[in-house]
Amino acid sequence: MDLLKLLRTETGAPIGNIRSALSEANNDLDKARKILRSKFNAQYLKRKDNATSEGAVMAKLSDDSRSAALVQLSCETDFVARTEKFRDTIKLITSRLLETETSVDDLQSSCDEAIKEAVGSLGEAVRLKNVVRLRSESPDTIFSKYVHNMIEPNIGRIGVLVEVYSKANSDEDKRSRVQEVCKQLAMQVAAMSPQYLSVNDIPGEASREHVTSVAQSLRESGKDDIHAEAEALASMRSWVNEIALLEQKFVIDQSGESTVGEAVKSLSEEVKAPVEVKRFHRFSV
Repeated sequence: MDLLKLLRTETGAPIGNIRSALSEANNDLDKARKILRSKFNAQYLKRKDNATSEGAVMAKLSDDSRSAALVQLSCETDFVARTEKFRDTIKLITSRLLETETSVDDLQSSCDEAIKEAVGSLGEAVRLKNVVRLRSESPDTIFSKYVHNMIEPNIGRIGVLVEVYSKANSDEDKRSRVQEVCKQLAMQVAAMSPQYLSVNDIPGEASREHVTSVAQSLRESGKDDIHAEAEALASMRSWVNEIALLEQKFVIDQSGESTVGEAVKSLSEEVKAPVEVKRFHRFSV
């Protein structure tokens, strides 16, 4: 393979930049690599403050399903988010998160060169926006992932991880059933975008802000203080049903009667073992 093709394969940099680097380095491969890295860094610094409202999310489980990762990588345009170089970059970051002991806090620095290379190659700002890694703390832990608006397998515009605890793992059929519902829960989170797991997880401050905001809107529409406060408090139930996952109507239930919490309880009865939703994470572009 000639030097031009080799550097193109390694870096994904524009052909013109590679030719220039090889010319400046008198076809010395190592020197050309250093020149390209310098150009990537300059491009990175030039674009690092640009707005990045587009990008992609990747959700992936480890081969043994004992770990799960969710990564959101942002860029400036949807066109770049769909390029092979951008997708390769998010895959590299996700794999590093899953396959190494790199801490989430250190991931940015450990992937710095890959991100700079992507910026140099793509000509847009690229940022590591959100990262989550889940590790199994028990053999009774089940992870599920879901990706919506997929660009390719595991990569799309919405990504979700769900962690469920179940004692049904000793029976393969029961474990399979729990995994099926866990996947449905991940789809629920993607579609309905809950903010909290349960009522108990909603901060008191968030509840107070909701009541204050609704009451203020009602006053502005002509309600007196007493009726505005009463209606604002009455709206709490529907608000909680929207933002708490376990209180939401389970979208898989076509009758529209069961909440997610009720569906999980029914699953526990079905597999004759406790099933508990522990947590979820949702990233979206």
